[in-house]
Amino acid sequence: MTQVSAASGALTWLIIEAIIFRKGTSLGFVSGILAGLVVITPAAGVVQPAGAMLLGAINSY
Repeated sequence: MTQVSAASGALTWLIIEAIIFRKGTSLGFVSGILAGLVVITPAAGVVQPAGAMLLGAINSY
């Protein structure tokens, strides 16, 4: 679930950044990964993949 949340956070961060600033950056990508990893840490053993995707996306917003 850790990888799913990190990927979801990175993708969401890039989409938001692209909408607001008209381009995505590598710093935004890494920030999204980190945000996804932070949010999934306490719940990694109990959430399903859909929940991990949702947590990563919401945390990046």
